[in-house]
Amino acid sequence: MKLLFDLGATQPNRGAKRHGAGRYGEVIFCRMVEKGLQFGAFYNSRKWLNPDIKAMAERGGIPLHDKSQRSVQQIIDDEGYTRVYSCLPGRKFGKLKGVELIGTLHGLRRLETPLDKCFWDYKNPLLKKLDFILKRAMPGFYKEKEQQKFRRRYFFSGMKTIVVSEHTKHAVLAFFPDMKDREIEVFIVLTHRLKTRAEGIKHRKVAGRHICCS
Repeated sequence: MKLLFDLGATQPNRGAKRHGAGRYGEVIFCRMVEKGLQFGAFYNSRKWLNPDIKAMAERGGIPLHDKSQRSVQQIIDDEGYTRVYSCLPGRKFGKLKGVELIGTLHGLRRLETPLDKCFWDYKNPLLKKLDFILKRAMPGFYKEKEQQKFRRRYFFSGMKTIVVSEHTKHAVLAFFPDMKDREIEVFIVLTHRLKTRAEGIKHRKVAGRHICCS
């Protein structure tokens, strides 16, 4: 097994420079380096990447592949990777060929709280405002649409899905009853302060769930 780690998922997205899913991915990356695991990672050199992550990759001898120079599929094919992990799989993740895919689902907020009143307290572009108004006007249609998106991306894309909490696991079972016969693995990452020294990351195993903390 030759693993490729998606560091691009830890980089800035349209919402923020640092985001929760990215921090989750950073903790996992650091823990893997600390354990001396050999794997590769890809990122986008045109975006900011946490310098502590760069330093840790260098310390652990982790090759970093630039997806702005080669597509992820080309990296997989050229380097012979057989498994890919992403802490925030995008729409194209499930389309990668010739590898085992593993991704993390961080929650079902778009289904659990689709009409959050706090929406109007934030600055949002016009399209998002129109989308929110449509949610209020057609809640049943929106719920079905969002369920289809989650099914395509996480549950029926050939990807093994990991969730971040017992709450998320039971939310999946509530919104997708047909998932009850599938194994849903929970991988919890507690509060963690990223350090350039991997020795500063502690690890323990509780009831089959892996927990990283500082």
